[in-house]
Amino acid sequence: MCLAHVGSSHSYLRRAILLLSALALRTARATLLVVAAGYEPEAHGLKRRLSEVHERAQAVAADESGQHAQDWLEGEGPSTPRKLAGKFGSLELFDMYSAGGHADPHPVYWWLMVPTDGGGGGNHGLNMHPHRQPTQSNALLTQVATECRDMAHVLAITQGGRVDGLADLDGRIKEAIGRYLESPSPADEEVVGSG
Repeated sequence: MCLAHVGSSHSYLRRAILLLSALALRTARATLLVVAAGYEPEAHGLKRRLSEVHERAQAVAADESGQHAQDWLEGEGPSTPRKLAGKFGSLELFDMYSAGGHADPHPVYWWLMVPTDGGGGGNHGLNMHPHRQPTQSNALLTQVATECRDMAHVLAITQGGRVDGLADLDGRIKEAIGRYLESPSPADEEVVGSG
């Protein structure tokens, strides 16, 4: 997020980033709790909200006039979450996480159907128990970490502070992206704790 234009005169921008950061922190914490409890698919609606916050913060930061921040604070848009995802994020991920946050049958097929016959006969059942799918949860948690990092950084800039250890955090996130988003290992495919 580029904030080279931020000065003390941008009170709308500062207030919007502060409120967005509060939403990001609370949403990220809720996401972590739901994932830790073994309800990863149910965390998708929360992850979508976090991405929406992250993308809104990017739109606010990109608008040198402060109008986007003012409009958002006054509840007047100025853009829909899906449009922001198309401009500042991944529309594909936005749609996937949106599906998981609604009464849509696709997430049930994607994340809760499990083979009941060892996978050879095509018979499937629903896994109703809390369970972990490390490939999915690690990817989701890496995305959460990336968005929280960005929110902490933009908050620090707008409030005249800094984030200690940012370079180390960036290195760890980059490592996680390489491990969990770009090339997940086959060992991560195992479902843990089902049944």
